[in-house]
Amino acid sequence: MRYTSLIIITTLTACHPQPGGETPSSATQVDSAALQTLVQPANRVVKADMPAIAMQRSAETIELEAVGRVDYDTRFIGSVSARVSGRIERLHVKYRYQQVKKGQPLMDVYSPELLTAQQNLLFLLDNDPGNTGMIEAARERLYQLGFTAKQTQQLAKDKKTVYAVTIYSPYNGHLHDTPGDMQPAEGMAASASLTTAPLSLKEGDYVQRGKPILTVYDPCKTWILLNIFPGDLPLTRVGDKVRIRPESAPDRDFRAQIDYLEPVLRQGNKVAVARVYFDNTGLQLPIGDRVRAIIFSRPAEGWWLPEDAVVALGSQAGVMKKNGDKYEAVAVQTGLRIHGKVQITGGLSPTDSVASNAQFLLDSDSFFTTK
Repeated sequence: MRYTSLIIITTLTACHPQPGGETPSSATQVDSAALQTLVQPANRVVKADMPAIAMQRSAETIELEAVGRVDYDTRFIGSVSARVSGRIERLHVKYRYQQVKKGQPLMDVYSPELLTAQQNLLFLLDNDPGNTGMIEAARERLYQLGFTAKQTQQLAKDKKTVYAVTIYSPYNGHLHDTPGDMQPAEGMAASASLTTAPLSLKEGDYVQRGKPILTVYDPCKTWILLNIFPGDLPLTRVGDKVRIRPESAPDRDFRAQIDYLEPVLRQGNKVAVARVYFDNTGLQLPIGDRVRAIIFSRPAEGWWLPEDAVVALGSQAGVMKKNGDKYEAVAVQTGLRIHGKVQITGGLSPTDSVASNAQFLLDSDSFFTTK
């Protein structure tokens, strides 16, 4: 038992370093700097042999894709109204979409008001020809009711009143019912053609002075309504050039420009609308035709990195910044993403280098933690 205790004491004494004795050999020491690198969090610092790249400053061209349709330019939709109240004696047009020309007669309206105005002028000419003031007032009244100067002169010469006044088309285009008078059920059956559907207006109907009777649409005055997605809206400006390719005639594409950006969303739409005005006289694109467009936005200048070098973290982004022989996760602020590049707006300086493929250095986005 005494010999056993002696062996244990001798062993403990040999293993315990003595004060003033020698330290372990340098071959067994671990470099503190290397150890400091190795013990860094793996989700923030990575030691790897990967090429490093720097940001490049350039002006990137932006081409945005959009779809849309051809529609009537509402600035050129004309409304036909009567200058007198009365009853339609004769209707010169019959059908919706019927083509009319400016100056073409549309209807004859019988008006007691017009008849009275003619009789007043004839009475003054016969009984008080020297009263030029009253006679001119009577003539002006006829002009207001739709009489022309030629008709007024003919009335004074023949002394014969007319019972109806003709309403002429003030525009070129084709006819539509006024929105308030349209009857959706009429002419909309599957067996009926919209181009031969009769007008809701009939002979014998009464019209009111100043109230719209018919609407004239000009198929040559059109615009294209392009749907602009929310992500592309900040890049789209009035004046941007655009190339239009109609689906009905893909070989007849043409160039135009963005003329107007509607400030509010249309009812039921989740995208903004851009208007492209164009003259449809030569193209003759059908109304409602679908189109595809490429918008040539203004170049975006800035500092850029390849997409592989930037890790998307939801609303944030990060890169693996080179620091000596290791890469550290750093948060950055980004802008546009186009042509496989990401615009860097903050978080890096032009002299910084980052890993060319940050995602390759990570196991998962969830492990990416920036300083």
